[in-house]
Amino acid sequence: MENKSRRNLLTLSLLIIVNYYIGISIDEINILGNSLTIEEPEIIGYLVIVAWVYFLFWFYQTTMSKKDLGIRGDFEKRMIKYTKPNIIKEMNRLGYDVYSNIEFQPFNKFKKSSFFKYRYPLQETNLYNESETVDEIPLNFRIFIIPFLKSSVSFVFNNKAFSEYFIPFILAFGTLIYICLEIFT
Repeated sequence: MENKSRRNLLTLSLLIIVNYYIGISIDEINILGNSLTIEEPEIIGYLVIVAWVYFLFWFYQTTMSKKDLGIRGDFEKRMIKYTKPNIIKEMNRLGYDVYSNIEFQPFNKFKKSSFFKYRYPLQETNLYNESETVDEIPLNFRIFIIPFLKSSVSFVFNNKAFSEYFIPFILAFGTLIYICLEIFT
C-alpha cells in the first residue's frame, strides 16, 4: 500500500513539473476510437493538482502511521562513529582521562557556546561505584561540524529510509514551490 502511494506521489510530482515546464495542452482525448474534445484544457492541470494533493496526504498518513523509520538510531550510530575521535582528542586536550565508552547524549536546546554535552565514567574510587561517578563536560559545537556533515552524507547514501520517505516529500515540496511560482508569476 505504501509503495503505491509513494509511486503515485512521485509520478504526479514529476508530471506536474513536466506539465508546467513544457506547457502541455490537451485539447482532445481519444480512447479506443472515441474522441472527447476538451473546451478548457487548464482543467486537466487542476485535476492533476487535486490528485497530487490527495496522494501527498495519503503518503503522509502512511508514513506517519509507522512507529519508527529507523532514522534516529542509524544517524546517532553514524554520529558517534565520526565524532568519538574528536571528542576524545578534545577531552584529552582539556586534561580529562577518557575511556572508550563515551555515551552519546545530544542536548536539543541551544545554549551560548556548548551545544552538546558528553558523559564519560570517571576513575573508580573506594567511595563510589563507577556508574555513580559520571561527569558532564560541555563541548563546543565546532568540533561536531565535520562529523555531522560526514554522518549526514553517509546517512543519505546508506539508509533506505531516506530514499523511501524523504525523497518523495522533498520532490513534493519542490513541486509545491514550482506550482506556486507558476501560479503567482
